Amino acid sequence: MNEQFMDIPWAEAIPAPSDLLYVKLTTYVVVAPADEPDKTYLYSDKATSSIIVIVFGQNAAGKRLVSLAHLDSADSIASYFNDVLDKHFTGYVSLYAQGANPSDDAIAIENARALYKNVGMERSWEVDNLELFLLQGDPRMANRGNFGIDLSDPQNYVVSNQPFDHELLDHAPTDRIGTAQASPDIPNDPNRAYTFIINLMDQDTTLTAPLSPTMKHPDSRARLTSRAVM
Repeated sequence: MNEQFMDIPWAEAIPAPSDLLYVKLTTYVVVAPADEPDKTYLYSDKATSSIIVIVFGQNAAGKRLVSLAHLDSADSIASYFNDVLDKHFTGYVSLYAQGANPSDDAIAIENARALYKNVGMERSWEVDNLELFLLQGDPRMANRGNFGIDLSDPQNYVVSNQPFDHELLDHAPTDRIGTAQASPDIPNDPNRAYTFIINLMDQDTTLTAPLSPTMKHPDSRARLTSRAVM
């Protein structure tokens, strides 16, 4: 099975696939594509200081799994890793994430640090493909607030930041992260959050800090593709 990432610098929202599964803020979903063929696109949007995380790999029985979560705090990130990913995944996984914007916001920086920290911890599963797009600038630009994965081709999963117009769809319920907390600085409501940062300038920013993910593979299989270095 191949995996592919499509980075779309800017695009208008297009009609959502009829089988799109929308994941709301502070919720997650874990899907076994072979058992749930009706769930062919997992998607979330309106990420500001929050982070949308996509993970795919397998469980202990060798069944392929895909998870998408929209996380708004360091606590919810830790809970997702400890209570969801550790429970469901084993072996090698691919992990993609986008969000933690704007780049000079304290909560965005805290969330990015929390994600790096949890990726680097010793677990029953290991990341051999890591692509993080964090702390980029204005989340309204370059489709930085949208992230999803197309599962329609079982031989080629495609992660993309293509935005969708999904307001008219019936959204299936997704599971809430146990310890998710609202950001005290940027409003938890995505629409209010966008208004909150309306005057921010769009800029790509590299943050230099002493924290970096420690990958466990002695053969350096893990690959970090990130526009911001923590």
